Amino acid sequence: MATLTPAPRLRGREQELQALGDAFDQVASGHPAVVIVEGEAGIGKTRLLAEALDGARARGLQVAAGRALELERTRPFGVLADTFACTADSPDPRRRALAGLLATQAGDRGPLTVSSDPGLQFQAVDAFGDLIEQLALAGPLVAGLDDLQWADPSSLLTIGTLGGRLADVPVAVVACLRPSPRAAELDQALAALDAGGARRLPLGRLGEDAVAELVAEVLDAQPGRRLLAEVAGAGGNCLFVTELVGALLEEGAIQVEDGRAEVAEPTLPPTLRLTILRRLSFLPGDTLQALQAGSVLGSGFSLSELSTTTARSALELAAVLAEAIRACVLTDDGTRLRFRHDLLHEAVYEDLPPSVRRALHREAGQRLARSARARPPCRWPSSWPAAPAGETPRPSPG
Repeated sequence: MATLTPAPRLRGREQELQALGDAFDQVASGHPAVVIVEGEAGIGKTRLLAEALDGARARGLQVAAGRALELERTRPFGVLADTFACTADSPDPRRRALAGLLATQAGDRGPLTVSSDPGLQFQAVDAFGDLIEQLALAGPLVAGLDDLQWADPSSLLTIGTLGGRLADVPVAVVACLRPSPRAAELDQALAALDAGGARRLPLGRLGEDAVAELVAEVLDAQPGRRLLAEVAGAGGNCLFVTELVGALLEEGAIQVEDGRAEVAEPTLPPTLRLTILRRLSFLPGDTLQALQAGSVLGSGFSLSELSTTTARSALELAAVLAEAIRACVLTDDGTRLRFRHDLLHEAVYEDLPPSVRRALHREAGQRLARSARARPPCRWPSSWPAAPAGETPRPSPG
């Protein structure tokens, strides 16, 4: 039996690491840089950021790193306070002062907070800007901010001001985020950073060679043809690849012989399905319901087919599924919507109870059949010449 490598090294991201290294070189020479790394959940943003920050430390740059948390979206300045260690017991008086400013203060009309008092919020935004500027003047600084899609509005407001405020200060800001969810405050912060010259760095799927190398490393064995075909369903998403391999190992589905790993029967392990569903849980309930209905039609479906089977207008469904497209759960090839990975389709489909799946299949088939019968036949206009023998008449323009 194979065992998983605890932490496989980063693969297939040489160009992205080079781009971040160029930004750090720019900061080391005394100039600011902002890089926005965007990619779907599980594509490797966190791992890329960690590797890049290690490289920044090796260059002798100051590094501050923080990560926004979904459950702390209402904590004012939460991600910035964590990134720059602004605590009441900090040995740095500047950080202690900021922690005091963020704490609740008593007022004539009750407690005052940076979120309830605009004046205090402005002071905090200004204080964070001062802190970052002072740190950078002591030596080039790199600030890595992960999962920015969960950041609180106050932190996003502050981050949006950095591009203009620190135009002549050696600070690099590397912000990592998913394409969805996307709060209005996040859009505003990104627009401000873009206006200041931020570089966008989209993080796409891993190539086939990188996926094969990743599987070989985590198993310490060369993957066979069937195993590679199975992990291809992860669509180059490194989290799903490693989770799939780990789940198959737990179920004893991978066998290693003479240094080659192979899977006997392709299957979607329940543990992986739950992992994927957790990754989709941020989507609105109406969107998840539409995805389930679409999964019954296959890994790809047209909006008109989904409209027919759900008895909802195409316009309504387009609005409902827009968030799934933005989150890279679905892709639009111009004629059909398709699940981004086969694993996504399987997870959504398998989450439906078998009896529900059978009922949905039956209902979808009946509605599509009725729709086909109700469609008027193509007629050959009397003004056109007769169709040549053996050829199908051209349909009427109407």
